[in-house]
Amino acid sequence: MATEESERFDQVDWNDLSRSGRFDLSINSLGMLLTTVPLALLGVY
Repeated sequence: MATEESERFDQVDWNDLSRSGRFDLSINSLGMLLTTVPLALLGVY
C-alpha cells in the first residue's frame, strides 16, 4: 500500500510545475534558507 502511494506521488504534472515553476522555486529557496540558516548558526556556535 505504501508503494502504491509513493508511485502515485511520483507522477507529477510537469506542465503545471512549469506554469508556476518560478513561484514554487522562490518558495522552495525561501524554505531552504529558513532551514539552513539556523543550522549554519548552530554550526558556528
